[in-house]
This record gives sequence, C-alpha cells and structure tokens, in this order.
Amino acid sequence: MIGNLSETEVSDFLVQAAVQNAWDLSVHKEIVDEKVLMLWRIKVGEENRNFLVVHKGTDPLRIDMRCNEGLSKMLQERFESVLPSKVMSPKEWVEIICSGQVTKEELLDLIRAAIELALA
Repeated sequence: MIGNLSETEVSDFLVQAAVQNAWDLSVHKEIVDEKVLMLWRIKVGEENRNFLVVHKGTDPLRIDMRCNEGLSKMLQERFESVLPSKVMSPKEWVEIICSGQVTKEELLDLIRAAIELALA
C-alpha cells in the first residue's frame, strides 16, 4: 500500500462502526468498465442507500463517497487528490485518491459524514 488507507482498514472501520451504532450495512460488488467496485450501503427503513464506493485493487486506494455540495467544493479546492466522482453523481459525490494528502483521520471522518448524510 502506497497511500494512507487500505481496503482492509476501510472494511474494518465500517464493520466496527456498524456494530457500535447498530447500523445495518451491506456491501455489493459491481463491475463498471472492467473495474471492480464495492458499493457500501446502509439500510434506512426499507431502502438501501449508497454512501461509499471502494475501487478494488487500486494503489493508492481510490474511494468515492457521498458528500454535500458545499463540502465537495471545499475539499476539491483544498486537495488535488479530491475530484468529482466519475461513477456516482458528481454533485453529491467525490472521488478521493488516498495518497496521503488527506490524512487517515480526515478520511475516516469523511466516511462517517457520508454515512450520516445517507441516514438523513
């Protein structure tokens, strides 16, 4: 791993958060343009809502996460490694290249925020 966050660390974090908060999380594998994407979802009522996409096998790891428009703009202005999402709605999602520019703690906070946004 070159970057500051691995696929395993993301999975471990989400499983631990789900247990602590009694969240009903699931992950769904999709193949888009020969790329393997792992879509993380949270159950809200009868609906499963996407909040995170992990690009399998990327180094550094690439993740897309749900984000409000204001935070999306601020992150893209602050970090070169934060881009509009190419696989989800670019107004509501950002792609982050986990190369170290955004710290691990910031990434985990952003994942928490993505979950909270999906729950709203």
